[in-house]
Amino acid sequence: MKNRGLIIGLVVFGLLVFLNLPLPVSMRLKNGTRDNIAPFQNVASLLLHKLRNVGSFLFSARKAIDEKQRMSEEIASLRQQLRDHLAAAEENAELRRLLGFKLVGKHTLIPCRVILRMGANGWWQTVTLDKGYAHGIKSGMGVITVDGLAGRTVEVSKFTSTVLLLADKTCKVSCKIGAAGWFGILSGGGIAVENPDFEMLYPIHHCQTEYISKDANINIGDKVLTSGLGGIYPEGLMIGHVTKVYEDVSGLYRRADVMPAADLVKLKYVFVVRTEDEIVVNQKAVGTGGKRP
Repeated sequence: MKNRGLIIGLVVFGLLVFLNLPLPVSMRLKNGTRDNIAPFQNVASLLLHKLRNVGSFLFSARKAIDEKQRMSEEIASLRQQLRDHLAAAEENAELRRLLGFKLVGKHTLIPCRVILRMGANGWWQTVTLDKGYAHGIKSGMGVITVDGLAGRTVEVSKFTSTVLLLADKTCKVSCKIGAAGWFGILSGGGIAVENPDFEMLYPIHHCQTEYISKDANINIGDKVLTSGLGGIYPEGLMIGHVTKVYEDVSGLYRRADVMPAADLVKLKYVFVVRTEDEIVVNQKAVGTGGKRP
């Protein structure tokens, strides 16, 4: 306690001495003190300036990050809008093609939209359309695109239809080849591998045409059309073009590979083909109370 009191007394005495010093002496002490602490003041000022610069940089960096994020979102939105516009333009072009499409002969075209395609293991077999027998469609009608034959209807409900695609091996079509109209039986080629896990990942084989006369003069590039025989497909529907001609192993007839004209990969809109005879039969059914003969 005595030491503490002594220290306090000395401090008080020192302050009194300092406050009562002559003015010249007091000024010299103040100037000396100012000179001694000046370097520390410069360092503190420099540090403060640096801290302000760092703060300004961090604030600017944060603004830049926020701006980049905003611009990235805006670019993503614009890209999506561009994709939507391109898709709409492509669909409009396809619809214009459909509107201008006509068949030669007494046929009625029922426009349909593809609403369902089989999954990974049935991609090349069937598709489902958005119209059924309520729209005049029945089983066994030809289904075409603007470019060519796509298949035939096999199952029909009131508002939907299932189409067996031309690529399926069980789809068979009586056809005629070239300007001379050589007859043959065309069947789907199936896919490039047997029993795949994901059928949609594999390309389809060209269709095969069998039972062509050995005397047939057929060339690569010849058109292949439906013959009208068999009562399923009207005559003259485009099927595709010959890509290869060769003799059957039996030696009794010739064979030909045919590339389908219809793009079976991108089926969106198709036509179901009705003949005038089918329309008359349907009208008679309506006249008998809706009962189909």
